[in-house]
Amino acid sequence: MAALRRCRYSLLLALTACVNICCCWQPLAWCIGGRATGWTSQKRLVGLAYRRSHSGRSPKVDLRSQADGQDYSQTQGGVRRLVASAGLCALVASCWACNPQASHAKRKKDAVKDVDIYFGAGNFWHLQHEFVMKEALSLSRREGDISSLTGYAGGTRVGDLDRVCYSGILFAPDHVSLGHAQVVRLSLPPSSLPEFTELFLDEVERRKQPEQGSQFRACIGLRGGVDSKDFAPIREVCERRGVSIVKAKGDEPDNYGKSSVYVYNSKLFPWRPAEQSNQFKDDPPERYESDYKELGRKLTELGVIMNNSCITN
Repeated sequence: MAALRRCRYSLLLALTACVNICCCWQPLAWCIGGRATGWTSQKRLVGLAYRRSHSGRSPKVDLRSQADGQDYSQTQGGVRRLVASAGLCALVASCWACNPQASHAKRKKDAVKDVDIYFGAGNFWHLQHEFVMKEALSLSRREGDISSLTGYAGGTRVGDLDRVCYSGILFAPDHVSLGHAQVVRLSLPPSSLPEFTELFLDEVERRKQPEQGSQFRACIGLRGGVDSKDFAPIREVCERRGVSIVKAKGDEPDNYGKSSVYVYNSKLFPWRPAEQSNQFKDDPPERYESDYKELGRKLTELGVIMNNSCITN
């Protein structure tokens, strides 16, 4: 009965909206058609389109700005279509509200949120590049949707103002002395956790021999750690590849060559951002594309990459 009452109420509201809009379409036509001759479309940025060549070379980043150039001028006929579309949308919305199963399915879909997670394996410059490419190729993410950012995590101490810095220049709180590892944080849909874990373990195996030290340790961090409901697919991948899982307590030593991964509870060991100069950076002798670096500048402009108040190294 309650569902039926909601249905009738929603339908009544929809019909009322249609009547009100239809009665007022002439003033709408004057406002849209007379006072504003057209709506100029804004520039649409088309960012970070990776193309992998048949030769197997590294993907290239293409960052371009395009404008669609379309004129959205409104005539009285266009206003009539606008009114009709508004009425149709209102009716569809009322029918949607009358269908409890559809509403439940939508709520269930909206409830699936991305998982904030960080990975550490050697130098974070190289790891960030690999994750950015993976986000673009597997998740079709572009520009502001890219979430891979370098940072520090895993230590039990922080500096003043909650800072963790790359180096100890001018007595800055450097990440090595504070027990932190170099990591890359990103947001992933739960269904993508296995394939990103596979990429992470590949990077663990390819870790360069000179990159030894606690700051380069192999680690994973997510809310809840090993007890998180989202950790199950990660555990499955690790066990299948013969990688042991170690519940981390902070300030762990290096695990180079031990085929193990530390797992942190990110609520207790949160990610802290690295310096702007350590985002989207070359990993010598690797030199990345200019468009990859341009993406870093774009994310800085958008406010995604922020200053961590540390001295630029």
